[in-house]
Amino acid sequence: ENVFQFTVTFHVEVTQGTTLVDVPVTIGKTGSDSLHILGTGNVTSVTLPASVTPEEFKAGRVKSVEIALTVLSDLGVDMINRKPALANDTSFLAKNSYQYSKRVAIPSM
Repeated sequence: ENVFQFTVTFHVEVTQGTTLVDVPVTIGKTGSDSLHILGTGNVTSVTLPASVTPEEFKAGRVKSVEIALTVLSDLGVDMINRKPALANDTSFLAKNSYQYSKRVAIPSM
């Protein structure tokens, strides 16, 4: 009930020439709205960094998924309920929240 922010980041391995590049795609408050993974393992429909072409990305594959959440302390929740502007105060959030994340590798197909 004290979860303040929840994001999921898919790490897509993209081949650029002879180099493998990790392209993180975050789904959540400040990330993309959606991610489509086709039955072939190809990934599509996201905003890409300028260094990756759509063709490279579509040929990529998801290597891992990272789940991250920010949990507010009970005091932090009470204070934000009284003063909603505190939700945008990074120093307040640093003092009154905990961050948890876990990255899980996806076996190759």
